[in-house]
Amino acid sequence: MEKVSIAHYNSVNNVWLQMLGFYKLEMRALKNKLTDIVRKNTNIDVVGQARQYEKVFEVQLGSIDELCKDICAITTEQAVHTKEGYIDINLWSAYSQLKERFITEERELNNVKKSFKQFASAMDANSNNVFQSYLSN
Repeated sequence: MEKVSIAHYNSVNNVWLQMLGFYKLEMRALKNKLTDIVRKNTNIDVVGQARQYEKVFEVQLGSIDELCKDICAITTEQAVHTKEGYIDINLWSAYSQLKERFITEERELNNVKKSFKQFASAMDANSNNVFQSYLSN
C-alpha cells in the first residue's frame, strides 16, 4: 500500500461532511415541498404517497446523520492513530468502507430526489389542471 497523507483524508472527510450538510438541506426543502403538495391535494392517494415520501425523507435524514457521525469518528481516530503523518492499514480499511457508504448514500439520495421530483411535477400539473378547469367554468 502506498503511503497517503492524513491531510488528504481529512480534506476528503471535510468535503463529505459539507456535501452531506447540503443533502440534509435538500431533504428539508423536499419535505417543505411535500407539505405544500398535501395542502393543495387532499386526495387520499396523494396523502398516502406523501406519507411514504415523508418516511423516506426521515430515513434519509437519519442515514445522513449516522454517516456524518461516523465520518467525524474516523477523522478523530485518524488524528490519534496516525504514524508519521500517514494513515495506517486499519484506518485504510475503515476509510474504504466509509467511502463505499458515502457513495451508496449519495446514489440513494439522488434516486429519492428524482422520484420525488417526478411525483411533485405530476401533482403540480394536476393542480394546474384543476385551476384551469375552475377558471374556464
